[in-house]
This record gives sequence, C-alpha cells and structure tokens, in this order.
Amino acid sequence: MISKESLVTLLTDVTLSLDNLRYQPTAGILTKLENGIKTKNPNQSIESYYLLARCFERLQQFDEAIKNFEFVVNRTSDNEKLSYSFYYLAKIYYMKDMVFRSLPLISKVYEIIGEEANTDLYFYMKSTEGKVYASMAMYPEAMMAYDYIIQFKEIAPKSALYSAYIDYGSLFKYMEKFEEGLQMYERAEQILQNHEDELTPNSYTMLYKHKGDLYRAHEDIEEAFALYVKADKYKSLSYKELVSVQNSLASCYVLMKKYSEARSIWTRLIGDERTDLVNKLALSVGLADCSAEQGLIQEAYHILSNAEKSLHEIEANRLILTYYRKLYNWSKKLNQNDKALEYLERKVNIEQIISEDEKSQTIKGIKAINELKLEKKQHEILQIENELNKQKLDMSLVLLKQKNAMLDEIDDFVSALRKDNIQKGKLYTEIHNKIKFAKKANIHEAEVEIKLNESLHEYTKNLREKYKGVTHTEANVAWYLTKGMNTKEIAELMVKEAKTIEQYRYRLRQKLGLTRGEDLEIALSSI
Repeated sequence: MISKESLVTLLTDVTLSLDNLRYQPTAGILTKLENGIKTKNPNQSIESYYLLARCFERLQQFDEAIKNFEFVVNRTSDNEKLSYSFYYLAKIYYMKDMVFRSLPLISKVYEIIGEEANTDLYFYMKSTEGKVYASMAMYPEAMMAYDYIIQFKEIAPKSALYSAYIDYGSLFKYMEKFEEGLQMYERAEQILQNHEDELTPNSYTMLYKHKGDLYRAHEDIEEAFALYVKADKYKSLSYKELVSVQNSLASCYVLMKKYSEARSIWTRLIGDERTDLVNKLALSVGLADCSAEQGLIQEAYHILSNAEKSLHEIEANRLILTYYRKLYNWSKKLNQNDKALEYLERKVNIEQIISEDEKSQTIKGIKAINELKLEKKQHEILQIENELNKQKLDMSLVLLKQKNAMLDEIDDFVSALRKDNIQKGKLYTEIHNKIKFAKKANIHEAEVEIKLNESLHEYTKNLREKYKGVTHTEANVAWYLTKGMNTKEIAELMVKEAKTIEQYRYRLRQKLGLTRGEDLEIALSSI
C-alpha cells in the first residue's frame, strides 16, 4: 500500500508530466497508480483512476482507458474531471472508429463547460468534433469546427491549432482540393517550427505522412515517396504509427514498380510480434496486391486464403469485406468456381451486415447531432430572450426619463405660478411635493424592475446548471414560484393557461427528483 504523502506527490507529479505531450508513462507509474486506487481516501482513489485512464490513453491502450474513464464518470461530482473524462472518451471512440458514440459525449462536454467558453478543453473538443464529422463525410460541419479554432488561433492551444490545420488538409484531400490541402499543411509546418516543444514528438512524422498522402492522391508518387521517407526517419514514433508510415511507403514502392522493396517491408511488419492481428491482416492485403500487380494471382490468392483463417478473431467488417471481394475475384480468375461462389456468398453477407450496422450508426449519429444542434438553438433562444428583456428594460427607462422630464416642466410651471400668486402658495407647494414623490416612485419602480430581472436571470442560470434537463421556460416558472405566486398568477403573467403552468410544475417535480411528500416551492427556494 502506498503512503498518503507518497500518493499526493505521485498524483501531482503525474498530473504535471501528462501536461507535457511528449511524456510517455512507464510501467512503474502504472503500477503505483493502481496501488493508489486502493487508498481509503475516495478523492485520491478517483484521482488515481483518472490519471491511470489518461496514462492508458497516452499509451493508446484504449480498452483499459475506457474502463477507467467510465469508472470516474460514474463516481465523480467534479465538473472539470467529468468534462475531461467525456472528452477523452469521445476521442478514444473516434480512434476506435466508433464515432456514433463520440457525438453524445461531445454534447455532454459542451453541456458542462458551456458554449463559446474558449478554454483549452473547448478547443480540444472542437478538434475532436471536426474529426468525427469528417469521418462521417459531414464536411461542412467539420470545416465549421476547424474554422472556429483557426478564428481564435491567438488563444487556442498550439496542439489544437496544429491538429486543425492537419485535419483540414486531410479534408481537402478527400474533397480533391490539392492546393487548399497543401496550404493547410504549410500552416501546420509553421506552427511546428515555432512551437515544437508544445506538440507531440511525432508531429513532424504525421505532417509528412499526411502530406505524402495528399501528393499520392494527386498522383505525384515521387514527392509522396520522398515525404514518406522523411516521416520514416523520425525515431519518436509509436510502433502503430511506424506501421502506418511504412505501410504507406510500401504502397508507394508498388506504384513505382519496386516490388521487392515493398515485399520486404510488408513481410517484415507481418512477422513482427508487436504487430497486432488487425494490422497483420491489413498488411497481408498489401502484400497480396503486390503479387497480383506482378501478375502472380495464384500467389496473391494463397496469401489471403491463409490469412483468412484468422478473420473470425476480429470485428473489422470492412477489412473482412476487402478479403472476400479479392478472394472472390482471384478465385474466378483461377477458375475455382466453387470457391468463387463460397466467397461471393460471404461477401454478400458481410455487405448486408455492414449496411445494417452503418444504418444503425448513422441513425445514432444523426440523433446525437440533432441533440447537439437543439442545445445550441436553446442557447441562442435564451440569448435572444435576454436581449429582448434588456431592450424592454431600456425602453422602460427611456419612457421613465420622458415622464420625469414632463414632471419637471409641470414643477417649473407650478413654481412660477406660486411666485406670482402668494395666496395660493400652500396649494402649489402641495402639488410640488406630490410631483417630487411621483418622481421618486418612478425611480424606485425602475430600480425594482432592474433588480427583479437580475434576480430572475441569476436564479434560472443556477437552476439549469444544477439540473441539466430543466428548460428556460420551466426555470422562469420555478422563479415565480419562489416569489410566492400561485398557478393562476403565473399563468396571467406569462400569458398561458393555468393547465400549462400545472404541467410545468409537474415536470419540475420530476426533474428535481421530488417524492410525493416533498414540497416543490421549498425545494426551489433552496437553490
């Protein structure tokens, strides 16, 4: 068991270390954090879970990271820890190609930190939001997210700005806009040259990799190859990133008809024990395509038919579909008609599974997007209502000034009459005093209205922050209830039916989680 003092020091050190994007947690740190989880102090235990999750995310051990972040989400009441946990989960699900799970999490973060917060986390969320939309081919929405980061480039974290330029470049590659994509990568390179210490150690590598992909899509194979070679020279890559770069390099060799060099890379990566099964199967496709490109169809078929035996161990349906398509085509060319029919049936089955899965994911994604848009609209409506209230108040003050000016004129007229007719001075003095009283009453009325508006805004804001599901109208009803108003009075004030106000009261009870014996007005007054 780790001592209390040692745990405090450990948690502080790991937090500071993780702020450095170049930090890679060691196995020893993971073990110490796992011991920290066992502490009797609940706050330190949750902090240990949170930092352990962040370490696993940094090491790209995503399943372990998800498990620990979900524990934190279910236990913590700390909004900062909660919002960052949702952010990392959204990012991880994107990395795992499960974008339909990312969008609701993005929505939850915005719900906690608010729109246009312009904190580091807000910019990181915009970056992840852009990636998710781009992966769903929702390019306008992705561009809006990237544009927001670029708009505030002076205050945005350099890692978020760099990522926005890189992702924008990739977006332009898919849209076949070569010059625009190149421009974005050049801006990313400027960020790298000026702020290298603030970015991850693999930033140059990934820049050259993405830039190479752009040139390859533009069919400039020589330039793409040169960029892949530059990317491959960096020693700071994780093994997964190294596989990605060298796979691109091998593909370039095939396009340049340098087949032996391509074979050498793919054979080495497939045989490396660090390469996971999904990557081995994907690399086998590259090796088989290399054989087919040379006209060695029997060899290509043999490579994939051997690798195909492991397909049942993975869930990557698109990769499985690639296998069945190629095996079907090559078995036809080799006149193996029975095998061709078998692979055709498998191909059709997996296509149906993918179609249904994508339809389900699309529905979930669209639902999450609509929820996000609805929240943004509600925020816009609230801003408009506040602006209208302000305009109404400003107009009241203008009318009040006009009324007081008119009273001043009457007062001046009465004063003049009093001087001319001493005998009626007492009457005029009484009128003069009443005018002064009226002016004071007007000023008091204005002050009361201002204070009431401020009180209403503050109360509804606090209520909606504490209970996320409460709408703006329900919050207004709640405020009127705290002022001792009954249903009929509120209905008249809001120009609604009493039955509608009763419905609002019922919803408020539900959202506050009140039981039958608990008083709504008392609960609302305690907020």
